[in-house]
Amino acid sequence: MSHSRSRFIASSATLALAIQARSAGAQAPQVIRAAITPINYDAVPMLYALKTGAFAKAGLDVQLQRITSGAAITAAVAGGAIDIGKSSAPPLYTAFARGVPVTIFAPGAIYDAKSPNAGLVVLPNAPYKVPSDLNGQSVALNSINDISQASIEAWFGQNGGDPALLKFVEIPQAAEVAALEEHRIGAALLTSPAFDAAIIDGRVRSIAAPFSAIAPRFLFSAYFTTRDFAGKHRDALKRFSDTLIAAAAYTNAHHTELTATIADLMGVKPYVVEKMNYPIGGMALLAAEVQPVIEIGLRYKLIPTRFAPQDILWNPTS
Repeated sequence: MSHSRSRFIASSATLALAIQARSAGAQAPQVIRAAITPINYDAVPMLYALKTGAFAKAGLDVQLQRITSGAAITAAVAGGAIDIGKSSAPPLYTAFARGVPVTIFAPGAIYDAKSPNAGLVVLPNAPYKVPSDLNGQSVALNSINDISQASIEAWFGQNGGDPALLKFVEIPQAAEVAALEEHRIGAALLTSPAFDAAIIDGRVRSIAAPFSAIAPRFLFSAYFTTRDFAGKHRDALKRFSDTLIAAAAYTNAHHTELTATIADLMGVKPYVVEKMNYPIGGMALLAAEVQPVIEIGLRYKLIPTRFAPQDILWNPTS
């Protein structure tokens, strides 16, 4: 074989390997660094999509971590330590109004008053019947000076109580029922699944669904990123959102069939999932489901300035 022919074959082989390498690189999944809080009842569609490999089929390598709070996740996203995060929606509105360049690109859970996934609870034998009975009592929240506190104050005001007479204290949700039983507080706000477990076990009774004072239906939590990341990774975010919504459609419709799976994803007992008011996985981002929370945030000075819902919602075509 001539030297020229040998060089040609070698060059052809090298070219073929290079093309294969480029092809493999093109097919490599897009890495997405994501974070949720340890309280993950509103992240079931995402966890389900991870467990079933749906994200991988969409060409995404979603690397999930858990961070203590929505505020910490927002800081991590803004600082570039992670790419996307899930948070309850109100803190995102506050951050956006204060100039943090976040954008919501996919729905998390939807609050629906027909099936409330949170409640203001008291001891089963507590004498509290109407809001005014709690005037002067301490009310425990996982986090004070946020939408939870605002919703309770709004509910009290709408139902004859005096919000100014309530004493809000910050207690981790896992310790709230014990604080009630030790008579250190008069009431507590619990969200699912802790809310459902405490009700089912007979440790508390619910006297109100204060989030319903915000609106009958609103965006409760959401997936977000920075505007810079969204602009550079439109296709990946679209695939993530589409996969998430498809997973939500399935888990919403097959809750009873997925009891064991959902219990495992959430880290709770199956009997809790069987009876809980399961949060609705969002199917779309709607301005009408954002506006009520902006309004109550402005009213209670959680949001410093007004903005239109469309300002924070990601538009992949813009």
